[in-house]
Amino acid sequence: MRLENERFLIVKKTKRFLMELERIVSSFPNRDHVAKNRIVDDGFLLLEAIYMINSMKEENDVRLYQMQILTKINMLDFYLERAFQLHYISEERCLKLCTSLTEINKMVVVWMMNMQNGKG
Repeated sequence: MRLENERFLIVKKTKRFLMELERIVSSFPNRDHVAKNRIVDDGFLLLEAIYMINSMKEENDVRLYQMQILTKINMLDFYLERAFQLHYISEERCLKLCTSLTEINKMVVVWMMNMQNGKG
């Protein structure tokens, strides 16, 4: 039951993060449409990978999706840093989103460790 709750919390936090991310991306200038699309796409791919890993049985597939999740988190962190440096978002908003992303990352890492130890 506890592990199911952890997964649910990861999904819930990720969804909340994505909703906020979509709000801020809509205020980016149109000239940066490539970055806007990448941010949203990577956010949804993160959520999709979290959902996919729940149904995987093959260890190699699980590891592939674990790496994809961590990669998407790192890319989203970079996009937020870039948005702040280009003055698309305030420092306060950037810190709030990065904090949420860090919490998701920590939850995912614990979840992965539990999976490797046979608890997930």
